[in-house]
Amino acid sequence: MIESSGTIGSDGSFSLSTGVSGEGAPAGEFRVKLAPDDSMLAAAKPGTRSNVKRKLPFPPQYADEETSGLKVTVKPEPNDLPPIRLEKPGLKSIASIRVRD
Repeated sequence: MIESSGTIGSDGSFSLSTGVSGEGAPAGEFRVKLAPDDSMLAAAKPGTRSNVKRKLPFPPQYADEETSGLKVTVKPEPNDLPPIRLEKPGLKSIASIRVRD
């Protein structure tokens, strides 16, 4: 399985890299998951145990490519994919991610 990853910028854009080569993602259709770094996770409340899971800044289904429902298609040329919109049940879009390769 090929995995590509990238850090999301403050404007929602990111570039993908694959392995140590640092090149973008290969062409194909990919399922997407979001994996926040520690700075994105809500800090534990004072007086709580440190082993308690910290809250994700988005609904938890987006943390797994099997349940996120997010997919992107990368073409073998430069890509500027449309924004990925995250939905919270019962609410409108809560976040937007622009995919760039």
